[in-house]
Amino acid sequence: MPFGKNAGGKPMQLSEPGASMDGMTGRSVVVERRIAAGQRRVWEALTDLGGMDRVLSSVSKVEILTDGTFDVGTRWRETRRMFGRDATEEMWVTASEPTDLR
Repeated sequence: MPFGKNAGGKPMQLSEPGASMDGMTGRSVVVERRIAAGQRRVWEALTDLGGMDRVLSSVSKVEILTDGTFDVGTRWRETRRMFGRDATEEMWVTASEPTDLR
């Protein structure tokens, strides 16, 4: 989902140079990255909250706040090292569309 416009007036994604998260309260962020692995393997890695520290090097702790499998409503607290400091944020799933996982 675009969040603002670049100098040319085009919508800007977070992955674009110069993109910023300033003023992102209440907005969604979409990050895209190509990975040389099957869809099922990638989905399993991204939805394994207990193993998030193995997937994202900046994550040092995850506290899962809900029971059950990863789906809409799943909540967790994630502690990451950012700018030399630990920061803990509560996160939750608002949409989950695993579609055709091969």
